[in-house]
Amino acid sequence: MSINITIIGLGQIGASIGLGLQEHKEKILRSGHDPEPTRAKKMEKEGAIDRVFFNLPESVRDADLVILALPVGEVEDTLKYIAEDLRRGVVIIDTSPVHAGVIEWAKKYLPAERHFISIYPVVNPLFLEEYSTEADKPHADLFEKSEFLVAAETNTHPDALKLVEDLASLLKANIYISDPKEADGISARVELLPRLLAAGLINTTIEKAGWQDIRRSTGKSFANISGVIEQLKDDERPGVAFILNKQNALDGIDQIVESLQELRTLIYDSDESTLNRLLKDAKKGHHKWLEQRTTGDWEKYIGEKPPSTKERLGGLFGIRDRKKKTQ
Repeated sequence: MSINITIIGLGQIGASIGLGLQEHKEKILRSGHDPEPTRAKKMEKEGAIDRVFFNLPESVRDADLVILALPVGEVEDTLKYIAEDLRRGVVIIDTSPVHAGVIEWAKKYLPAERHFISIYPVVNPLFLEEYSTEADKPHADLFEKSEFLVAAETNTHPDALKLVEDLASLLKANIYISDPKEADGISARVELLPRLLAAGLINTTIEKAGWQDIRRSTGKSFANISGVIEQLKDDERPGVAFILNKQNALDGIDQIVESLQELRTLIYDSDESTLNRLLKDAKKGHHKWLEQRTTGDWEKYIGEKPPSTKERLGGLFGIRDRKKKTQ
């Protein structure tokens, strides 16, 4: 008997999940829905899904697993719209880079016995430097040799966690379990802040004084940083993610401003030696991270093995058990 999976949102994340599950078609029926019907049909033709549903509630009625691969600004309305059509026992996985706020939406709108879990699927290191023009291109191996950051509360249903772990395994990835607030802190720095930096650079250059001449000299540095803004493609409410994760976003902005202010002071004071050191340290830090991220060898520099998935699962449910004993 096949498991029915419905993927809502067939951009790079959703379509790549579908393509990654293609080799398991004998066990999995992949249904898909996308706000853009032409994209849904295109992904069906390319083998990312087995069938298209143009009616959103109909797409989830028989689903055992629903994967939301949508911009954050579309998640709340989608949950409200599909809530009454979700069958008992279904697991809903959201893939947006905001966790605690989205989990609260799920608690507000989903009926009982519909299990919700928030994850952030980290991409295969092979695609870390993918051109911004290909930001929406799906890949069957997009998540291989990588991890799913799983934002799990102490009362997260074990079946939902197990299903996420199984999904990650089928996509040749691992899971990394974190508290939703901790996960929001992580996502803010690695996903949301780069978008703000890209927006800041663009808003101080493009269409500003001198841009008519500046644009002729734009090169790789400008393209690499500004290209991050392409991650907001098709997102009609890009600010929602920052509002939901307000404190982490504000903290990150403050830290970046402080760092830039330090660099500004060094330049103003013509302190070349300190400026050279900070820039070289930044380069070394980036090289160290990129080597670890590409090889997956996180112990090479830090000398400490991170906790295993089993250990984190045990810790998570250990907290729950202790709470039960004290009640």
